[in-house]
Amino acid sequence: MVPVQIRSAAHRRPTVVMALTCVADQQNELYLGPDDLIKMAREIVTAKGCAGPNCEYVLNLAENLRKLFPNDEDDHLFQLEHHVRIAKVRA
Repeated sequence: MVPVQIRSAAHRRPTVVMALTCVADQQNELYLGPDDLIKMAREIVTAKGCAGPNCEYVLNLAENLRKLFPNDEDDHLFQLEHHVRIAKVRA
């Protein structure tokens, strides 16, 4: 859990809320490390965690990043999203 500032039209000052975040780093026992995007996409499509299918997480993350930050260019995420969509069809 980490503190996150959110802004809304209803409040003049930012509101701080606690948000759940997941960190994928080398200290995590499930960390797989950098890999080929196509291979990653295939694994993501078949993986499922306590919060649901990993592919839905990736697709929702990319969709919401576009909505909330339309000028952001996260090429890695958007390429991964593309490959997850293809892998999902082939699964």
